[in-house]
Amino acid sequence: MKTILSLDIGTSSVRGILYSLEGKELFAASCAYSPIFLNDGKVRQLCSSWDIGVRKILSECGRFRKDSRELDILAVSVTSQRASVIAMDDDGTPIYDAIMWQDKTSHAECDYIRSKISPEDVYSLTGLHIDPYFSAPKILWLKTNEPEIFKRSARFVGVQDYVVYLLTGKYITDHSQACRTQLLDISSGIWSKQLLEIIGIEESALPEVVPPGTIAGELLPAVADEAGLSENIPVILAGGDQQVAALGMGVIAPGSVEANTGTGSFMISPVATPVFHPEMKTLCSMAAIPGQWVVEAGILTTGILYSWFAREFAPDEDCDGYGEINHLIENVPAGANGVLALPHFKGSAAPYWNAKAKGMFFNLTLANTRADMARAVLESIVLEMGANLTLIKDLLKLPLKRTVVAGGLTRFDLFNRLQADVFALPVSLPQTTEASALGALISAQVSLGLSSDYLSAFRKVQPEKGREILPDEAVVPVYRQAAIIREKLYSSLNASGIYDDAEKYMIFLENIEV
Repeated sequence: MKTILSLDIGTSSVRGILYSLEGKELFAASCAYSPIFLNDGKVRQLCSSWDIGVRKILSECGRFRKDSRELDILAVSVTSQRASVIAMDDDGTPIYDAIMWQDKTSHAECDYIRSKISPEDVYSLTGLHIDPYFSAPKILWLKTNEPEIFKRSARFVGVQDYVVYLLTGKYITDHSQACRTQLLDISSGIWSKQLLEIIGIEESALPEVVPPGTIAGELLPAVADEAGLSENIPVILAGGDQQVAALGMGVIAPGSVEANTGTGSFMISPVATPVFHPEMKTLCSMAAIPGQWVVEAGILTTGILYSWFAREFAPDEDCDGYGEINHLIENVPAGANGVLALPHFKGSAAPYWNAKAKGMFFNLTLANTRADMARAVLESIVLEMGANLTLIKDLLKLPLKRTVVAGGLTRFDLFNRLQADVFALPVSLPQTTEASALGALISAQVSLGLSSDYLSAFRKVQPEKGREILPDEAVVPVYRQAAIIREKLYSSLNASGIYDDAEKYMIFLENIEV
């Protein structure tokens, strides 16, 4: 049987799925890890976690293939998280922990970039805000704060680039990943000389950039031998996990929208040409389909916020607390008995773009319970997603009939019902929550010539429609009122300067000796 291995390099784990060409999951393996969240706002990860995880999965797939005896792995298709930065020396060895995409400490570096080029020019060139979220300020942070590491760095790569280097020995990336560095001209698909000069690096310090779906090379003999796989297996650059997830959800043609929730949540809609928001509230990135772009609005802390609350406030019934927290939420009415939350636990991306924003609970009384707070967390996630859906819908003038949803949290059906009620639209759930892995399969199908186009490949691996959840018309007004209040709450905090004060307070606490 001919198969394709999808490697999905996420924020909390690497997952490998062996698919049949018809999209049937034959074998799956995963290796969990976690970024390191430091008190000063830094977020780091050991680069060895990806090396270990990928090798483990390849070896498990090799053993499964040996036991099955009839499997022929046609390709390894790689997708990963975006905008993290790994500094490597001349020998291809990481010389500093990966600076993760959630790291929000490069405020001063963002100010420096703004002093050299206007935010509007950066947005029109890259489709991105000047924000610590992206790679360019992180590289500049290394230059400012770790000058010896910066001097020793021969290359700066992303997570997908690093994994592909481990597999093939090639420094290569694709448009959908490169566009999240804030160093790529998204109209031409080439590195911007102007931005490289501002950051202070040469183009040679970045990987070669190619269209998504490109075959990067073949498995290195040593890697293949260790895993018990053939040496001639091609490795495909499927692309950035969110753009690839859109493929897996069938959100391929302009006019459709998807909501994918993992560590964060991302609303994406394909467009035929770059589209920019007049107030720069949405992002424009290059798609996982060559010659296509996406309009995107993302939230930084959603699945990881729910996991945090479960771990800290509902840890008793099982090892991760989800059994208890899910049960708690199901017994609380819509509106969380008045409790509201803001999910800005690592700053805000869309719609506010405020790296200094903080998470909070509001309207608590002595009558409220842990269950109310748990539901408020989940509602805050979906309310922010709803605000971003409205941004995209208004920008593209989309007459939406439904939204496609996927990601780990969609395993909890109340989350799906919340999305339908907040969006006031039917939500469509694909048959699998592994949207990025399935998208990597679809990308490989087209790259290998097994399907003529992406839509045909999607229909091949997802022949049946998923189920649909309709909004509860009695509940929709509750969330409309909640959306109005949460908007006023954020705007009041921001206008008062409290986020700047809180930032100064954190610095004060770090430096005081008690």
